[in-house]
Amino acid sequence: MASSQWRVIKASVPDISKMLKPFEKNMGFYLTKVKTSFSSSTQTWDHKPVFDKEVETIGGWGGMIRVVGTVSTEDDVYRYLNDGTSVRYATMTPNFRAKTKPGRISAGAGAGRVSYVLKSRPRPGIKPRKFDEQIAKIRQKDLESFFAKAVSQAITASGHKI
Repeated sequence: MASSQWRVIKASVPDISKMLKPFEKNMGFYLTKVKTSFSSSTQTWDHKPVFDKEVETIGGWGGMIRVVGTVSTEDDVYRYLNDGTSVRYATMTPNFRAKTKPGRISAGAGAGRVSYVLKSRPRPGIKPRKFDEQIAKIRQKDLESFFAKAVSQAITASGHKI
C-alpha cells in the first residue's frame, strides 16, 4: 500500500495597511490638484479663502474600508459665490464687473466695488458659480488615473504581480 503524502499549503491574508497606503498617497496627490483648481478660482481676489484638504480612511475589519478625500473651505464669501444666494444687500458701483462668472473656474480682473450695504433694500441674488461641480468634472480623469495607479501599487504591496 502506498503511503499518501500530504502537502501543506500556506496561506496568509495580505497586510491591509500596506495595501491602503497607495490609496491614501494617491488620494493626497489628487487632492493637491483639486486644491490648486479651487485656488485658481480666487487667483485675482484680494480676499483669499483658505482651502483645506483631508484624506481619511473609514471602516475596518468586517466591513468596507473607504479612503475618502475632501477639499473644503469655511469661507462664507466663497460659499455665497459657489452656491449662489436668493438675495443680496450690497449695492455695487456703476462700473462693477464680477471677477468670476457662472460656468468658469478662473477668476478675471473684474472692476468696481461695493458702494453700500442696506438690509432694507434687497437686490437680486448672486448667480451660483458652482466651482465645486466644475472642478469635479474637470478632475474626473485625474481621479481615474490616480485610482488605477493605487490599485496597481496595492497589488504589488500585497506581494502579488500584475
